Amino acid sequence: MRSVRERGLEPLRVTRFASGPACGNSACRDAVRVAADLLRKVEHAEHLVADAGLEQGRAINVSAETLRRISRALRLTPTDEAYLCMLAGSQAPPLPPAEALPDSVAAIVHGFAGGLAVACDSLFNVLACNDVANAVFDFDGYDGPLATNHLARAFLDPARRRLYGADWEATTRRVVGVFRTRAAAHVGEPAYEQIVSTLLATSPEFARMWNDRETEPLSNTQRFSFEHPRLGHLELRTARLLFDGFDGFLAFLLPADAATAAILGS
Repeated sequence: MRSVRERGLEPLRVTRFASGPACGNSACRDAVRVAADLLRKVEHAEHLVADAGLEQGRAINVSAETLRRISRALRLTPTDEAYLCMLAGSQAPPLPPAEALPDSVAAIVHGFAGGLAVACDSLFNVLACNDVANAVFDFDGYDGPLATNHLARAFLDPARRRLYGADWEATTRRVVGVFRTRAAAHVGEPAYEQIVSTLLATSPEFARMWNDRETEPLSNTQRFSFEHPRLGHLELRTARLLFDGFDGFLAFLLPADAATAAILGS
């Protein structure tokens, strides 16, 4: 890794420039002093990395707390801190989540025309969907508890159970496993506890699956067979996307055969 000086960025020279005749006003001098300060911080971080042997492949043992303190001391950005953690072989801290679904992500969902598109937060609350997804899942057709929660609807909404048909057990078990994995960071928060406690109190089937303590990744290899009361039999395959800064995911359900593609395209 080339250092600041090897790249020709000498902090001392930058500082001297700030006081020389080439920089004749106070605003210019202030800007250059800030630049010199930043260069010193970069060089300091590079020395820390080099001393630890992070990029030479040598065995190291740097705790996550030490890396966090270094990042705070150097005022690293979240992405810089994540990069430092990856170099050290430590799990990077999650990027700060967005408070709401970003407009750009919502536009992807609403504009998707190749199948079903749904945006959920990490607790499986539905934040947005396209018209095809709403036609299949009927998100507005249930007014029971946790009506906007995709996980809860699988257990509490009789229409959703009929939609999943013979695959209901396998489908919901996968959803429970993904929920346990994705929502783990929210254990103890009121919204998380409300979802889990409500389902444990109202659905023995959820209690059975939840107590099995199984986890599932947010994979893109699953296939679903739905039985829709109006559209008929649907064969779908999943594709899911994660976005930095958004504490949730996008789920796309794409036609898995020509018949389903024709139905959804009509």
